[in-house]
Amino acid sequence: MFFNPWPRVERVTILGIVNDHCNSDTCLLHITPNLLAGVEVTITGHNPDEDCVVGLAILPLNANYDPHKGLLPLDILIKPTVSGYNTRINKLDNLIGKALLNGFEPSQAIDVIDSWFNKIRFGEGANIIPLSANWCLKREFLIKCLGRAHFDKYFSFRYRDIIQVMCFTSDRHDFQRTRSAPMNTQVEKVSVNHLGHKIRVNALLATIGYARYYKRLVSRFV
Repeated sequence: MFFNPWPRVERVTILGIVNDHCNSDTCLLHITPNLLAGVEVTITGHNPDEDCVVGLAILPLNANYDPHKGLLPLDILIKPTVSGYNTRINKLDNLIGKALLNGFEPSQAIDVIDSWFNKIRFGEGANIIPLSANWCLKREFLIKCLGRAHFDKYFSFRYRDIIQVMCFTSDRHDFQRTRSAPMNTQVEKVSVNHLGHKIRVNALLATIGYARYYKRLVSRFV
């Protein structure tokens, strides 16, 4: 259950920049006026030329990496634009069926995203900073689905990726182990599969899982 997304706006100023989308929570101030959000793109395979997007979820986050209480998330299904889906990769048979029956056409999806995006009250030129996994792959699918102009309107070129953070922490632990740390130093498994089957097939759950896992990784350096 999420709160009403349009309560009284609290204006938070840092370094002369006004953060107008801090409603009931505080957003990360160092990225003001942009907004950090968990983003999951559900795809039918790994090849942008042969596969497509069937789902998109965007979950605004506060400075504690929890769901933002002042902003409702976006969670939509998009009708597949290709046939011959490689469902073996992501086990998406049921989800693709739902997308075929209830999903938006890509052009309609753009209108829905546009309406949601404009209600967030971003500052001029502000974007969503995605927190995702394998974002470099997923962004190619979004660009193909939405078009470059719409993608650049919604999303910043800056992003957070839990896969990259896991790689960094593993490299760091390995580096420490080769120098002075004991041999039982923990090494982060570079995979999101252990987050669970439900997260892999439910885009909104995935965004929550990414945020919690990223928070756990970031807290190791505090």
